[in-house]
Amino acid sequence: QGSQYRDLRSGFEALLAQMKKTLSKTPELLPILKEIGEISPLPIIAKPNAGMPVTDSEGSYTYAELDQASDAVAAWLIGQGVAENSFVALRMGRVKEFVAAAIGIHKAGAAYVPIDADYPEDRVSYMLEDSQAALLMTEETVRQAVKDSADAQPVLRAGPDTLAYMIYTSGSTGRPKGVMIPHRALTNFVHFIASRWGLTEKSRIACHSNFAFDASVEDLYPVLTAGGELFIVPEEVRRDVEEMRRYLKANAIS
Repeated sequence: QGSQYRDLRSGFEALLAQMKKTLSKTPELLPILKEIGEISPLPIIAKPNAGMPVTDSEGSYTYAELDQASDAVAAWLIGQGVAENSFVALRMGRVKEFVAAAIGIHKAGAAYVPIDADYPEDRVSYMLEDSQAALLMTEETVRQAVKDSADAQPVLRAGPDTLAYMIYTSGSTGRPKGVMIPHRALTNFVHFIASRWGLTEKSRIACHSNFAFDASVEDLYPVLTAGGELFIVPEEVRRDVEEMRRYLKANAIS
């Protein structure tokens, strides 16, 4: 047992040394974060006159429209009494309103909890109760919020240590557990991916991942930070290899 322990410890120390060596060579990928109040939450609204940053099967937002829609969502949430670091559940299909809602929730200083539209009701009820979500938003809620708060003024209540989102595990080993991610970690990850992928204003990224899984974060936000374009792959397309191939080609996904 002593020999096994020494081998395990030696292997761990070697792995740790390699990680430190790798990180020391890529300081540009680990930026020192500014106070998040100096920038937009991710930041994504740096190119208000640029092209169409978010496209779904029904249409697109311009950057200005996305900024306005997320401001409206933030104002509506604050009007509903949503407090900083509280949770707002999002249950909707693969639509551009999800992005507007997520950013609006960030601007309001709250964190979003994505819930798959196909989850059974008992799982949805558990997640809502466990997260103590202040509200449940659907795409219809987002559209109504945008309509009711069309003249909303910009607001930003998020900070580096404010929670950005909470995603639940699959629950394969028991009850699903919520994993909370603060803006400091999210922003660092977003800049890392944008730099690693070499994303620019010309980048066109397809979001294939389910919004309820953390892989979606890698698809959604880095390209918006770079001023590029995000294409939300329709549900029927993401489940069919040939349809997916045609979709990527038709939209010139980079």
